[in-house]
Amino acid sequence: MHTRAVRVFALVAVLSLLAASCGDDDAATITQAPDEPATTTVAAADDTPTGVSIAVVFAGVKEEPWYATMLEALERIKAESPPRPQREL
Repeated sequence: MHTRAVRVFALVAVLSLLAASCGDDDAATITQAPDEPATTTVAAADDTPTGVSIAVVFAGVKEEPWYATMLEALERIKAESPPRPQREL
C-alpha cells in the first residue's frame, strides 16, 4: 500500500511539473513596464537598520572550497560593516 501511494504521488508531481512547464508564453499575457518609474520613499532615520545578523549552518566541513569561500566573504562583510550596537537584556 505504501509503495502504491509513493508511485501515485510521484506521478502527480511529475505531471504537475510538466503542466507548469508547458504554460502559455503568449505576448498578450506579458505586461508592459509603466511609463513613469515608481516612486520610493526613504524611511526615517530612526527606522533604518544599523546592521545585519547572519546565521549559517553548513552541512560539510569548512575546508571545502565552497564553504571556505562563503566564510571568507562573510568575514569581509563583517570587517567592512560598522560595529553592531549592544542590546540591553
